[in-house]
Amino acid sequence: MSAAEGHTRRLVPVDRTGITTKLEVSSDLGVAEGYIIANVFPDGSLAELFLTGFGKEGSTLDGWVQVCAVLFSVGIQSGVEFAMIARKIARTRFEPYGLTSDPDIPWCSSIPHYVVRWLSLRFGSKPLQDDLAQISVEMRGDADPRKVAAPLEILCRSCSGLMRRMEQTWRCTCGAEIPA
Repeated sequence: MSAAEGHTRRLVPVDRTGITTKLEVSSDLGVAEGYIIANVFPDGSLAELFLTGFGKEGSTLDGWVQVCAVLFSVGIQSGVEFAMIARKIARTRFEPYGLTSDPDIPWCSSIPHYVVRWLSLRFGSKPLQDDLAQISVEMRGDADPRKVAAPLEILCRSCSGLMRRMEQTWRCTCGAEIPA
């Protein structure tokens, strides 16, 4: 559909701001890592998504990840509601899945699942965040939602070992600590 037929796409300014985070997921396949970059429009709403470091540059995996990020971005810029995309993607389950290094999202059922949970915490409504947390509980198979909300272990960003919660701090055997 062309712009003349009623379709409009909100273009991202040349100069923009964004948020970058590193994602680490520990699964039976080992530790998978990559980076999520979320750029915003001047009003602070989500504008585009970049995913990098997931697979060797130029690999099929890297290509598919880049295509998914472009499709996500074009959808958002074209007026597709983030909440609708997030709810569809949140139910994906495939390797790598498992513990993450993020205390706010201690477990994910896939990298796309983690990405939409992470984005929802920054750009989603409270009802969307609650819906995605409940989907995580269902995907993990826990009967108690508090197990997802308050994990006993997360991955250490320094050594990829397990960090344990000690009162107000996460501690790893390598000596790394982060506030709980």
